[in-house]
Amino acid sequence: RFALFEARCGRFEPARTAMLRATALDPLNPRVFRQLGEVEYSARQWAASIPPARQALAINPDMAVAHAAIAYAEIMLGNLAAAARELPLEKSGLFRETGLAILALRQGQPDVAAGHLAALVKENGDNSLYQQAQIQAQAGRNDEALDLLDAARREADSGLIYLRNDPFVDPLRQEPRFKAIIEALGFN
Repeated sequence: RFALFEARCGRFEPARTAMLRATALDPLNPRVFRQLGEVEYSARQWAASIPPARQALAINPDMAVAHAAIAYAEIMLGNLAAAARELPLEKSGLFRETGLAILALRQGQPDVAAGHLAALVKENGDNSLYQQAQIQAQAGRNDEALDLLDAARREADSGLIYLRNDPFVDPLRQEPRFKAIIEALGFN
């Protein structure tokens, strides 16, 4: 958890050091490998984030969020076909539907994306405010995305821990409201 905190605050070297030590000390724990992948993803090292997530799945094929982590990195690398193969395997509907919606937007299929967004909301309701904001940001609907982030902040949505480093909200980064949210969360 120290490493994830450090990564989410933009301190990647201490995060990597801690995670590499964790993988050496606990090489049979799939969670440490998935989290090493999260550190690399937070550092925007998309390609480097994939092998640790694959290692996590090699140890535990049923691990939640690992397939989505790979797919999200593949999306950022522009490997949409690889992401499309990975996302249906994801156990967590929260991460699967979000990824499928963003993938559909990247593929120029806004109607398909809207269907995944509706499924996300139906399954998770307000527990998915952050993920809804990611999708709206990727769709170019900045005002809607910012409204959702404001709501996520009011509801103390745990997804906000991703906000500082999340590439899916990059379209919002220059917005004054986004900067205010980042500041209010202490990520500045």
